[in-house]
Amino acid sequence: MFSRALAFARHGVGRHPLLLDTLLGGVLAAPALIIAMTPDPPVGPMSPGSVGVSLLAWVAVACRRLWPLAVLVVTGLTTVALTLWNGSQQPALVISLVVVVYTVASRLDRPRTWMMAAAVALPHYAATVWTSSSSWWAPQNLGSLAWIGMAAAAGDATRSRLAYVAEVEERARRAEQDRDQEARRRVVEERIRIARELHDVVSHHIAVINVQAGAARHVLRQQPQAADTALEHIRNASDTVLRELGSIVGVLRQPDEPDSTEPTRGLARIGKLLEAAGAARL
Repeated sequence: MFSRALAFARHGVGRHPLLLDTLLGGVLAAPALIIAMTPDPPVGPMSPGSVGVSLLAWVAVACRRLWPLAVLVVTGLTTVALTLWNGSQQPALVISLVVVVYTVASRLDRPRTWMMAAAVALPHYAATVWTSSSSWWAPQNLGSLAWIGMAAAAGDATRSRLAYVAEVEERARRAEQDRDQEARRRVVEERIRIARELHDVVSHHIAVINVQAGAARHVLRQQPQAADTALEHIRNASDTVLRELGSIVGVLRQPDEPDSTEPTRGLARIGKLLEAAGAARL
């Protein structure tokens, strides 16, 4: 039951990515908001500025898919300005900056991704070094470069993976389309081959029937026995044509198709039946 609920949650989040971003931003801003609403917090009261920064981090993460570049500029400038103003970094805002850098990097190509990462990381690193009493190579100062660099690398890897998956799907789609076209081409070629064979068989036997009919008409009165032989040849040739037609039609007929698709003859067709019998002088 838990796995079913987890699958349902993943499906819902996948269909509503903005909901996921809003929840993630709420997780970042929750500590500051909880402390601000607590009457006697254990770490001291939160300033209105800290609450505002937490709300800004929430909005930045929630809107990162809608306006990624604008959110990146606002978050980056705010992070640098607060670092220079307070002399310390705001964890929630820094995390939101890393998330936004990842989002932007996943939508840019590799050269522009690293240009963007440098444009964000270098001012942030300079502000951190300016307000820090340690050296510029201290781990706490290099941490800003590392986090932004990892976010840019992760975004670039995500973009490459999505591009690879899209290319594989496109190749599969083209391969499926090519297979369908090849199948249709083979069906057309097979139909042409059957039509040629049918034409050869039918035309040969029709020619035989035509010759034998002419011979029978020529010798009907003087040599009735020869006319009977010609008529027998005509009957055999016509039977052969019917058998060839039946075998070819049987090959072409689907397995679940009835043997005859002609409707059952009723009284409404008795006139045509009489006309055909009269034409045969029966």
